[in-house]
Amino acid sequence: MKIAIKGIVVQPKGGASIQTIYNIGDTGPGGGKVIYDAGSILSWGRYIEVAPDTWSGGIDQMDFKFGISSSISGTLSSIGTAVTNTDLLIAQSSSTLYIGKSARNYTGGGKTNWQAPSPGDLNQCWLNVAQMGTLNSFSYAYWSSQEYAANSAFGNSQTMTNGQVNITFKGQTTYMRPVRYFTNSSN
Repeated sequence: MKIAIKGIVVQPKGGASIQTIYNIGDTGPGGGKVIYDAGSILSWGRYIEVAPDTWSGGIDQMDFKFGISSSISGTLSSIGTAVTNTDLLIAQSSSTLYIGKSARNYTGGGKTNWQAPSPGDLNQCWLNVAQMGTLNSFSYAYWSSQEYAANSAFGNSQTMTNGQVNITFKGQTTYMRPVRYFTNSSN
C-alpha cells in the first residue's frame, strides 16, 4: 500500500523507495516550474521544468538568436526531443549568442541538463503560461529548438499570448527559456 502525503509517495515499512511526485506549477529540482507530467517515466524522463524568468540575469531578456542561417538536419518537434535538438544546434555553433549553447550553459539548481525547448516542450510552456513567471512582453515569441524546414534560414518560435507558432529568421533576437527533463528530485 502506498500513501500520498503532500506530494510525496511513501512506501510503508519494507518499501525501499521514496519518490517525489510533482504537480504542474511545483518548483522542480532545478529551481524552475514544472510545466508537464507525462504520467510515467519515458525514455527522456517524466517531468519538464522551465527555467525561472530571471535565468539569464534579468526578466526574460530578448538576447537570443536561433543560430547561423545554414541548415541543421534532423531537429525534431515532439515533447522530449530538446536534448537531440540542442546537441544539433551546438554542433553547428557553440556560440553563446545562440539558443543551444545558452540553454546548455545554464546551471539553475546546480543542474547541467538544461536544453533549448522543442516545439512540443514550448507548447507546454504556452499551455501553462501562468507557471512561466514574469514575461517581459506577451507579444514576443519564444524560440523552440526546431528549424522551420530543411535548408531554411528560419526557426520555429511560439507566442505566449495566443499560442501562435511562428516562422522566425534565425538571426533575429527574441526570447528563449531553457527546459530540463527529470524523473525525480535527484536528477
